[in-house]
Amino acid sequence: MTPPMNATQPYPNPMLAYPPPPVYPAGSYGYQPPFPASPTRLVPGPGLIAAVLGVGLSAAGLLGVPWAAGVTFIDLFKANKDKPQPSDATAAFLHNFVSGGGYGIAVISTMLALLWCCGVIGRRLTRPYNMAGAGAPRLMRTRVIISSFQALFLATQSYGVWKLFGGHVDSVKAGPWLLIGGAALLFVASLIGPMVKRTAPPRY
Repeated sequence: MTPPMNATQPYPNPMLAYPPPPVYPAGSYGYQPPFPASPTRLVPGPGLIAAVLGVGLSAAGLLGVPWAAGVTFIDLFKANKDKPQPSDATAAFLHNFVSGGGYGIAVISTMLALLWCCGVIGRRLTRPYNMAGAGAPRLMRTRVIISSFQALFLATQSYGVWKLFGGHVDSVKAGPWLLIGGAALLFVASLIGPMVKRTAPPRY
């Protein structure tokens, strides 16, 4: 017969009857590593539409549409590519602009806008991304940097057209306007950039 429990005898703790939960090392069976609650990735959005339109306008302005009466940018390139570099700063800028600089700026601006709007640039920034996490300011910083470069390209091409025609915009044909319009669209596309799409969390 069990003797009665007196007041001085402690009561048994029921939690001691259960063993502690097992601890699984990383990579072992039963271990689930932490993952973001809402993974994200960059996908093309409206910015890509503006970028494609900008590329089309820039290509038309540089490859076939006249800049003056019967003169295209290709004609300017052929006439100046073999000439020596002028000593004057403004003349040297115009020489570099029509002898290949205009093409180079357009190619760099096009590739930068397309890669950014397609989500190729900045793809790694979305791995820790959430709306209040570390990825958001880094993605915004990338947007500002790329848009700043596009604004510089737009200003350079506009200045080149202005100096090339001596400020007489009444004699400018459609080619330069298409080039400037395309550069402006690439700048807008870089401001818009790619879209951040949330995906389902991974299953383990």
